[in-house]
Amino acid sequence: MNLDELRKEIIKLDMSLLELLKKRKKIVEKIADYKIENKLPVRDESRERKLFDLITDKCHELNLDEKHVKRLYEEIIKESCRLQNRLLNEKK
Repeated sequence: MNLDELRKEIIKLDMSLLELLKKRKKIVEKIADYKIENKLPVRDESRERKLFDLITDKCHELNLDEKHVKRLYEEIIKESCRLQNRLLNEKK
């Protein structure tokens, strides 16, 4: 493969990642509705710790840089919390 072909493959992967983030966002919205109905807090630190444990294990399995992936997930979780807080405030 030449450089252009490799870059096209990267673009395809990046577009797939965006689609997955969109799907994740829709699930986060459903979670926010559930939390609102059941008066649960937005943050669930126990669940986040479990998620990071899973991420750590998967990074080791896939030979990925754990610190880098964790930073990405920290941002994903922050955005999920922002979205849930916004939805919570809209429904008050």
